Amino acid sequence: MSTLWNFTGLGLENPTSEEFVYSPQNHVIAAFALGSVFLLSVYYILRSIGHSLLGARLRRYVNVLPGEHAHVDAQELPEDRVRDWLVNTLGGAGGVAVYNPNSDIKSIGALMSLSITLGSAMLWGSLMTFPMGSGGAFACQFVVATGSIAVGMTRAKGLFKMSTEMVELGAPKWETIAFRICILLSMVGMVIWRYFSTGVLVMVQPDLPYALCYNRHFILPAAILTLAHLILELYALLRLHLLLSPSFLKLQHKFHAVYDIRIGWALALIFFELSTAVGNIYPLGLVVDFVPYSLSGMVLLIVFNYRRAPPRTLPTATLGPLSTFHPSAWGSKASVRNSAFLSDFGATGYERFKLQWQEEDARPPLPPRGRGERGDTVTLPLAVRKKRNSEPVAHPSYVGKRGASFLVM
Repeated sequence: MSTLWNFTGLGLENPTSEEFVYSPQNHVIAAFALGSVFLLSVYYILRSIGHSLLGARLRRYVNVLPGEHAHVDAQELPEDRVRDWLVNTLGGAGGVAVYNPNSDIKSIGALMSLSITLGSAMLWGSLMTFPMGSGGAFACQFVVATGSIAVGMTRAKGLFKMSTEMVELGAPKWETIAFRICILLSMVGMVIWRYFSTGVLVMVQPDLPYALCYNRHFILPAAILTLAHLILELYALLRLHLLLSPSFLKLQHKFHAVYDIRIGWALALIFFELSTAVGNIYPLGLVVDFVPYSLSGMVLLIVFNYRRAPPRTLPTATLGPLSTFHPSAWGSKASVRNSAFLSDFGATGYERFKLQWQEEDARPPLPPRGRGERGDTVTLPLAVRKKRNSEPVAHPSYVGKRGASFLVM
């Protein structure tokens, strides 16, 4: 195994074959871990493709404006074998399938799955033997660099997704631009780091025509980048916490307000960074390099692809502004931040409800959806609804998604 005396200036490692000689089982353990996260990422990619097809099939029969709400019984839809197969496949034991834009193949969650798939496949390929010569050396450098950059892009996509949520929650534009510039600079630094910390072939025995591929650890830039990523992720966690728990909430309500999947995104990225920090900075063997990455990568996939369980209802197709990624139900005190509330009652009704919640110890029950204070149905002209849907948010606690659709089949 590599030791401190295998380093050159600034901590650039010169790998040896001691680990393979004394612990050949480490290659098997690392390959198993990388294969596990690879299969999980492929599962989420296929699921995203299925949700994209399901959404396309349902949109053929139901068409509404962003922010509007439509409800169609399954019996009213034309026969569609592809749609029914997708419903049965994606619905699971509950028999209900949810189309969520966050599960679409073009979403950040699906792109993160693609990055982890590519990174895991390339890093798994680096565990193979390579022929000696320029061709084998180039192949080793390619798989190590591509796999490492793909893993880094996973982190960058997660940070970008959280910056998008910060915008939706009311963060200033200049803050979002500065945060994204920092993300871009971290990506540039990662590419420069990987230019030096690349793959290198190591001979096991001089008479063998094959060699092993190892990643050259570079201590100084790896430590700097790890610290920079942790700062960005901690900042995103703190900022999301402040945006999700506005000042008008009492302390006990602020704790309920942060029961949000977006806080889980930030925590998952921090866990991913801490798990891979040691393996990125210092060479302690293939197990330390790949097993923590695989476990934290699976956690990252599960959290970013999380969808709230659909309600157990009769087969229906529903489009509307419900925030499907929010883990709270209507009975939760944290679920007041919902686009449907502002859509049905307007900004004035929301402010009145907010003051009542602030004065009382417990949140009053929500009025019936779609009705005003006197029980009359609120109906606005189409032009007014379009203008209302394009207006800025009324309060930072409003997390409605304009243009997002919620489909249940």
